[in-house]
Amino acid sequence: MLTTRQLIDAILSRCPADIDRLEWLARQLDGRQNVQRRIARLDGDERRFRQELSAQLKVIEDQKENVRSTCGHYDTTYHGDPAGGSDSHTSCNDCGKTWEGRGP
Repeated sequence: MLTTRQLIDAILSRCPADIDRLEWLARQLDGRQNVQRRIARLDGDERRFRQELSAQLKVIEDQKENVRSTCGHYDTTYHGDPAGGSDSHTSCNDCGKTWEGRGP
């Protein structure tokens, strides 16, 4: 992050020669603050959106779990750990529920 002096020097280094430097600096600093405010507002919007989305996804996941609880899990597939370890699982081909190991 630049110091105040470094920031001013960086801004003034881009100032066209035929423009009042102080007025140009003030406009550039105002523009910079405007960008920062807009980004902060968008960051807040993004956080709220992610929270709302997370809540909606939780509702959907709960609904899916309710549907899965009504499934008989008659058609399942066992997925062994290819490395021979303990990461095997069984999944229901109808509702997608998974269990560690051999399942129900």
